[in-house]
Amino acid sequence: MTVSRSTQQKETLTKAIARFHEPFTAETLALVVPKIGIATIYRFLKQERKRGTLHTYQCNEKTLYSREAISHCHFTCHGCGKIWHIKLGSFKGLDKQLPGKLCHVQIDATGWCRDCAK
Repeated sequence: MTVSRSTQQKETLTKAIARFHEPFTAETLALVVPKIGIATIYRFLKQERKRGTLHTYQCNEKTLYSREAISHCHFTCHGCGKIWHIKLGSFKGLDKQLPGKLCHVQIDATGWCRDCAK
């Protein structure tokens, strides 16, 4: 029995993703599996997202992928433009107000960092 190329590519991509412990971009994944084209990688990531095995977040105008549903928060300073990634706590009360099941939360906060606020 011969394994099709697409199945081999899926296996290669699945193994590569398992090595990421932080959110990653499609471009970062492409660096790990250089023999697989970026279009194939994007199709695979889209399929995995639809299956629920990957979660997506927006960060600096890029899509990040993660194996875990983690809440994601940015604080961007109006003055210097620096961006901080902030870990968020629980949102258990929020799910009671939603018309569906809560997966994760993404918040973009803006303001002035301590240095620029002086």
